[in-house]
Amino acid sequence: MMSRGAKRKVNNFVFGGWRSMWVLVCFDLPTITKAQKRNYIRFKKMIENNGFNMMQFSLYTKQVSSIENARKYEREIKKNIPTNGHVRIFMITDKQFGAHSVYFGKHRIQAKESSQLTFFI
Repeated sequence: MMSRGAKRKVNNFVFGGWRSMWVLVCFDLPTITKAQKRNYIRFKKMIENNGFNMMQFSLYTKQVSSIENARKYEREIKKNIPTNGHVRIFMITDKQFGAHSVYFGKHRIQAKESSQLTFFI
């Protein structure tokens, strides 16, 4: 049972006053030498092992319950960035993420639903 005044709006992922966030990780890593390729694979696996899904090549996303949770993943990613790696981490609200458009050539296509279905208790 929810207390009076508590918010619960399932379609925008609002529970008890907080709103879910999306963490987007974009990266360009050198892959010329064997060591660089090995570092690339380790970094990519680290992201995937932390529950991120590939949206496009070198763009991974993860839905999280709060900004605090997003910061936790940011710290984990930062400590695993390979030397000479270029990594950007974006943290956006669920509403902002939902406003993106997808194009194939000049034609707009329907964005795929996220494969992440998360329930927060």
